[in-house]
Amino acid sequence: VHERDVAWSPDGQNIAYISDKTGEDEIYIQKQDGSSDPVQITKNADTYKYAIVWSPDSKKILWADKLLRLQYVDVDSKDVTIVDTDKDWEFSEYNWSPDSKWITYIKPVRDAASKIYIYEVASKNTVPVTSEWYEVSNPAFSSDGKYLVFTSNRDFTPTYSALEFDIAYTNMTKVYMITLAKSTPSPFVPEDDEVGVKKDEKKADADNKDKK
Repeated sequence: VHERDVAWSPDGQNIAYISDKTGEDEIYIQKQDGSSDPVQITKNADTYKYAIVWSPDSKKILWADKLLRLQYVDVDSKDVTIVDTDKDWEFSEYNWSPDSKWITYIKPVRDAASKIYIYEVASKNTVPVTSEWYEVSNPAFSSDGKYLVFTSNRDFTPTYSALEFDIAYTNMTKVYMITLAKSTPSPFVPEDDEVGVKKDEKKADADNKDKK
């Protein structure tokens, strides 16, 4: 039996892992202290699973597989939901929001740059976050869930080679941030640093008396 991809639940109560004890890859969970037998969470597997990720509320487990699907299973009901499928390559970068209500992931594309998507668990709606113009990686929600942080190759600062008589683009990857709601202010908005002048109240009263 091959058991792998062990992941501790965020609440510290369970251990999740993938096992082929049935002859196919299935996800199991077990009490972290070993006080109970493992519980099989998925069934009827049809391909190789990998890279399981718990939701922060410890109620769901997300994974990808060799049939180019991204899925999650509800630990209590054992219901499996397909987040997305691909036709070019496997999913390898995905993550949960802090409130466990959203999933962010990168969908690989063969002939263009991969794009970041956000999936809402409640509505099952998917929204693209980036375009196909720049390669992206490592999407992750901020701890308050208001921003999406990722790396991207979009910094073009060419260097000329005196030996090859050509230019090269190096150090293209930088960290970027996107606000996830219109009401969320950018943390980089310029601050108003104008100094206000406080009027002397006594002088103002004297001026008013002189006018009278």
